[in-house]
Amino acid sequence: MTLPIVKNNLRLYEVKAEIYSDELGFARLDFFPGTEIDEKDAREILRISLQTRTGDERFYVLIDLENLERVNDKARDFLAGDEMLDFLAAIALVAKTPAMKLVGNFFIRYHKPRLPVRLFSEIEPARKWLSGVRGSS
Repeated sequence: MTLPIVKNNLRLYEVKAEIYSDELGFARLDFFPGTEIDEKDAREILRISLQTRTGDERFYVLIDLENLERVNDKARDFLAGDEMLDFLAAIALVAKTPAMKLVGNFFIRYHKPRLPVRLFSEIEPARKWLSGVRGSS
């Protein structure tokens, strides 16, 4: 069963992404077609996301890579860095195309984030995994 997406606290970042929380309380990041992300963009997306943060809450994040064109090395380094441990609890990446699966796998294997990160082909298994990670915390 596919649950509806509820766009609570919807925030837009320029013409690059929608940032919102869904009905399960996961932070969602959906990119607009053809988006390229650099470190400045990654930092701004985090800043926008933190506007809805309560106390020292850490986010369980689902990132849909479908429309993402490119993420540069500095942005990936930032997202995999220790600074993220203060804000993120886990990341589920959803990549439906072979090209985006390569990007996701490269991020996980090369940048080696120190928080749980997993790659999925569909949204629902990603949400189920995030629910399990949140439940075990």
